[in-house]
Amino acid sequence: MKNKIDELLATIATKFPEIRATLPPGASEEQIKAITETTKLEVPESLKDLLRLTNGDEKWGESPHAFFSYFLYSCDRIIGEYKFFKEQENNAVPDSLYQKDLVKNTLYNVKRLPFATDGSGQFLCIDYDPAEKGIYGQVIYLPCGESEPVSVIADSFDDFVDLLIDEYKNDQFYIDDERTEWDEEEWEEWRTNDQSDYSKVEINFEHHRRCDWTDIADKYNAKKGI
Repeated sequence: MKNKIDELLATIATKFPEIRATLPPGASEEQIKAITETTKLEVPESLKDLLRLTNGDEKWGESPHAFFSYFLYSCDRIIGEYKFFKEQENNAVPDSLYQKDLVKNTLYNVKRLPFATDGSGQFLCIDYDPAEKGIYGQVIYLPCGESEPVSVIADSFDDFVDLLIDEYKNDQFYIDDERTEWDEEEWEEWRTNDQSDYSKVEINFEHHRRCDWTDIADKYNAKKGI
């Protein structure tokens, strides 16, 4: 699966070097191991491979905005959010479910492993407690800050990686970059004074999908014949 993660990051580097250049370095084996030790949940090998190459996005609120328009959690943040889920378990229910037979009517569940966020209360999780017709280890969109439906978007983290690669290759991501309005003096100042540091530039990484992921869920449903 390492080749799949390598393909993902190579695709990002080709399409958006600004994003690839700002990804933090990878996690240690001890940091990755601590996730399972704390949560007692399985970490997919593909997620481990990704964390080995980049340990999440710790630059909250800085540009560019993550590498798939969501912040990938570091190992420490995965553990921290899991502990929050544990504290809040059974304290809330979702506004609705997009696929009622696939996902349970809960929000904070200790059998869900949060691995990414939009920074505003919405999560992507690996779901180890699916509904009767769901799949163990499926990836779900879990909106805890908006009145939106919980939805299944991939059968596994491996499939989620495939989804990201396809979306990059099919130009479903784009960058809103302030440099498009710069004059030559501003470019030279950035190159000279800021050493071409992307974090000094206002770059917003955006996507063409719906914010509530329901279009991705629709594609998932169509693929599954639901």
